[in-house]
Amino acid sequence: AIRRPLDPVNLSDFEKHHVPVVAISRKCSLIPGDRCADVSVRIGEIEHVMEGEHYFSFIDFYINKIFTARMHLTYKKLHPAVSIYLNLDGGTLTVIAHCTTHGSWIKEEKLLLF
Repeated sequence: AIRRPLDPVNLSDFEKHHVPVVAISRKCSLIPGDRCADVSVRIGEIEHVMEGEHYFSFIDFYINKIFTARMHLTYKKLHPAVSIYLNLDGGTLTVIAHCTTHGSWIKEEKLLLF
C-alpha cells in the first residue's frame, strides 16, 4: 500500500521524514524553450537517513497517472533528493518514493499550463 499523511497540513514528526516535498520551476537551466518544468523532489521536510537497511531506494514520477521515470538512490552515497526536467503542458504530477523500512509514500501536485 502507498502511504499518505493523515493530515497534509499538520505532518507528524514521522511523516516529516517520509513525505516527498516537491518544488516546480518553469525555468530549466539546461533546456531551452518554454515547455520545460524543473522538478525537484526531496524526501521529507526533515532529511531522511540513508544508512544500511533504512533508506529511500527509488523515486518514481508519473504524469497524469502514466509512469514517466524512476530515479534509483544509493544509501550513504546520495542524499534523498533528485531533480528532473519534464517536457509537458500541464496535468498532475505524482511522486512515489520508497523507504526500505516504512514503505512507499506519495505526493501529488497540479502542473499549471505553460
